[in-house]
Amino acid sequence: RLEDTPAFVNYPGENGSVHYGEGVFVGYRWYTARDIPVRFPFGHGLGYTTIGWGAARLSEVPSVAALDDGAALTVTVDLTNSGVRAGAEVVQCYVAPSAPALARPPMELRGFAKVFIEPGETVEAVIRLGHRAFAYYDPADPTWAERSTRQPVAAGGGGSGAGHRPQPGWYADAGDYELLLGASSADIRIVLPVHLVAGDG
Repeated sequence: RLEDTPAFVNYPGENGSVHYGEGVFVGYRWYTARDIPVRFPFGHGLGYTTIGWGAARLSEVPSVAALDDGAALTVTVDLTNSGVRAGAEVVQCYVAPSAPALARPPMELRGFAKVFIEPGETVEAVIRLGHRAFAYYDPADPTWAERSTRQPVAAGGGGSGAGHRPQPGWYADAGDYELLLGASSADIRIVLPVHLVAGDG
């Protein structure tokens, strides 16, 4: 329904302008957050063969500090073509933070791998997740230090303890995440828990 779209309450606007009020909740992020079923989920596709998903493996989980320095988490999935035709599969990796510091979608596409598989063949799909896979943009609050001396601090705001940052930028927080591996945003095949620690010490 048109009423289910994220822009419905802001369109057609007024006085010749439209306010884009969806924020980060655009596309599949909105429908996932609202638990609205869709006919063709994000990433949906069909083929002419049957591809089975096997086990998924994680490399050693780096710390947030290591991610900041360029390290990455590698996800590997075994895929087998059990049909009689060659085919392709796109493994999509969505990252779901358990306690985000700011408002975020329940899950976001952060990596994918497309592989071509011959009949009877088993191949590995490999996805590399770096700092930005776990990060979010924080617009920051440079005046917080001055204002915090004369007004109360609100409770809550997630479990990361990120607080009020003076500089805007992309930040990854320590904490628990889930990696959701699927063939579309609504067809999740594998869920992998991941815990990020702040530093290596």
